[in-house]
Amino acid sequence: MFLFVAMLIASVSFVSCDKDDNKDKVNPNNQFAGTWTKDGSNGAVTVILTETAWTAKYNNSTYNSGTYTYEGNVAEWKITNKGMGDANVGETGSATISNGKMIVSSFSDTAMNGSYTKK
Repeated sequence: MFLFVAMLIASVSFVSCDKDDNKDKVNPNNQFAGTWTKDGSNGAVTVILTETAWTAKYNNSTYNSGTYTYEGNVAEWKITNKGMGDANVGETGSATISNGKMIVSSFSDTAMNGSYTKK
């Protein structure tokens, strides 16, 4: 009986550790997560997306950043931190992934809009 209880406790501990190890991993269904370079910018404009946040950079300086939600290949981005860009905090834009490209649109700051390729 003691051996059975010890094995049960060990298996519960193992399962708990496994859950903790996976909590920071990006959802494999999230097509947006990663680093994207704006086409035609020669690497000067990049967008880095984690599971729920994004940062746009221009020559390694933060341009704008914020949060996003996605469903399938469509996302809505919200600016929560204004960098050197002209968009406003609270403004939203959209992004769609199609044929390996991410198209960002709807921002008043047109430098944010455009076609991006994943690095």
